[in-house]
Amino acid sequence: MDQPTSAVVQNLLVLYAGLLVINGALSAALWRQNRNPLYRALFFVWATTAVSFVIQGALVWSPLALALGFASVFPVNLALAHLVALATGVDLPWRRYAAIMAAGATASVLLAFAGAGFTAIALPVATSVSLPSLFTAARVIRTGWRDLRISAKALLVSSVLFSAHNVDFAGRFNPAAGTSANPGAFATANSEARGWDHGTSWSVSLSQRLAENIRPYVTLAHSSIVLDANNNALTNTIIQSGHIGSAELKEVGVKAAWLDGKLFFTGAAFQQRRTDVSENDDPTVISAYPTSTITRGWEVELKWVPLRNLFASGYAQRQITKYDPNVGGLLLVDARALGFQDITDAAGHVIYPAEAFLYGGRSYVQLPNGMPQYATKQGNPPTQVGFAASYQLHSGLGFTLSGNYFSSTCSGRLCLVRLPSADVFNVGTFWNLGAWSLKLDIFNVANERYFRARTGDTLGDVLAQAMPDRHWQFTIKAAF
Repeated sequence: MDQPTSAVVQNLLVLYAGLLVINGALSAALWRQNRNPLYRALFFVWATTAVSFVIQGALVWSPLALALGFASVFPVNLALAHLVALATGVDLPWRRYAAIMAAGATASVLLAFAGAGFTAIALPVATSVSLPSLFTAARVIRTGWRDLRISAKALLVSSVLFSAHNVDFAGRFNPAAGTSANPGAFATANSEARGWDHGTSWSVSLSQRLAENIRPYVTLAHSSIVLDANNNALTNTIIQSGHIGSAELKEVGVKAAWLDGKLFFTGAAFQQRRTDVSENDDPTVISAYPTSTITRGWEVELKWVPLRNLFASGYAQRQITKYDPNVGGLLLVDARALGFQDITDAAGHVIYPAEAFLYGGRSYVQLPNGMPQYATKQGNPPTQVGFAASYQLHSGLGFTLSGNYFSSTCSGRLCLVRLPSADVFNVGTFWNLGAWSLKLDIFNVANERYFRARTGDTLGDVLAQAMPDRHWQFTIKAAF
């Protein structure tokens, strides 16, 4: 569904839900005030419609689910038939209609298991749903139409139209529909997977205090992880292969505290990897998650607190991540990467950029497995250095300064675009006045132009995120 149509449908659904709430509340108020059976019947019409609205919105994953979701309209139709019966004085054999509804639902289930199409599956349910109000209205029209008031006649006509609309449900939805302008339709067959998986997590750490408050340590850890995507979805392939994966961490380092606890140092070397992936696994299992990698690196950090109102710290990190196993995949590329060139005029000005040759669609290339030049995972700067400092005067006025260095990295696995290194600095000032606290922060004070790669590995070569230029933030906080 295209975006404008989707927005219109969403707005109409919100409006419809609002009307249901309003009409239900009004009919309930009238029933409570007057205790009229007609108002009670009208309330049940709106209440059952609201319930059906929710049920039909939930049961959408298959033709059978759609048909059974539409069966929730039966109480609506029965409540409308009851309203007509009260207004005209005819009886309503609701038990007979309920038995027909049960038979219709059973027939729909059997047809679905037999592999029938949507219309055949939905027709027994749609016909059974429409019978109560249709038959009740037909009886009244046949026996006493001339004696009815105009309001009762209007109610009968509405009942007949509502019943006809219910029967039409089986024919107005084509599960094989869908065009390039309005793509998307329900699959004609179910696609589902069920699975049960388990995992174990554990960690072991050993440290020893030496002279001068130096503590070397070693840590081993094994963790279970759920192999879900960014939107917490699990594909059928993942479920069938086992949706619980595992990762391991090996780390060795040292921690130290000197100058009566005013100077702190930590340093570590680490390796983190996924432990249950092999070349024979499904590509979806291997390439869909960043955990199918091995990362090796080191980091150091130094903190200094010489005074209660003075703080300074710095860190440095270096790490390299490689795919393990080195499996390829489909990677998004633009027209320039495929060899198209800019069209220029006689003066050399670009009048048609190379990327425009593929505007309106997406193109991909298949990266083969085992190519060593593409074994390194891109996107995260391999070298990062940063510092932070804060100082506060006795009057409550204080100042902050921080900065980061990010080394150059490629935007995606093919390394078609290399993001430049960046030096980003931030400054700030704050003032504590009793219960009040004022703070002004200026980020990227040097107005550095820098970029960040997208997460994942399939889109980063042609897409990157531009980071904000210089900007500020003012905060007022009161304690009470």
